[in-house]
Amino acid sequence: MESGIKYKSLLRINNLGLLTILILVAVGIARPASLATAQEPEDINTQALDWECIRLTNKLRAKHSLPPLKAEPILIGTARAHSQDMAVRGYVAHTTPEGIKLLNRLQAAGYHPTGYYSENIFAGWQVTPETAIQWWYDEEPPDDWHRRNLLSVNLREFGCGVHLDSDSAYSYFTQDFGQRPGVFPVIINREAVSTTRETVSLYLYGQSWGATEMMFSENANFEGAGWQSFDPISTWTLSPGPGQKTIYAQIRNASGEVRGPVFDSILAMTQPYRGYLPLILKPFDS
Repeated sequence: MESGIKYKSLLRINNLGLLTILILVAVGIARPASLATAQEPEDINTQALDWECIRLTNKLRAKHSLPPLKAEPILIGTARAHSQDMAVRGYVAHTTPEGIKLLNRLQAAGYHPTGYYSENIFAGWQVTPETAIQWWYDEEPPDDWHRRNLLSVNLREFGCGVHLDSDSAYSYFTQDFGQRPGVFPVIINREAVSTTRETVSLYLYGQSWGATEMMFSENANFEGAGWQSFDPISTWTLSPGPGQKTIYAQIRNASGEVRGPVFDSILAMTQPYRGYLPLILKPFDS
């Protein structure tokens, strides 16, 4: 379901102690003429903001004892494209000016969901991923579609896309969510980009499909791996040494049907990384 929200104005104190006014909307907005070019500032890594939005969303879900969502590259792409389109053409809505809806955009990108798909959007001046997610989360029933998207048990994959305008400091945020038939993702450390620990947590979808067994390996051919009883929550000891580690997974039901493989990756490091890692370091399921 595509979410709609009402006009909302908030006052915020930014990290410099300066009062800024955030005009947050989801349907229609008047914007400065300087946004016509929708130029992103060169010194801001918008991919890092995308990833921070992903991290914060799964952190929020963990607080509600919900499984993490898989960051899906197609949905990251559709979210980025929609944020940029809203910036360039001066609108804030789930439907484009010519009437293209969310499902049309997802299918055009090659993502074909089941009946479960949704979207959150946000726009404002001098805002952060934390601001956007907190605003979506703070909605109260019955007008809480954004909160329901964040905490849905019917969605398995999502993507975040941020577009910034350097002239006006105006920010556009989009989250696209979905679930595809027969796709049961595996997620390492709730989609963390890096780790300094040799043991990581895994979440594997498939319980609703009737999975009874699962198999993991760091080898795409599953050489030497064996089936074990299915449990959506498990751990894995990474192979020795730093570098990018990829874990592959398959599931099997009582009838012998197999789904997968799927995979997720994480960067093993000897010391914590204090900044943002480039998103290119994290490959995704195709």
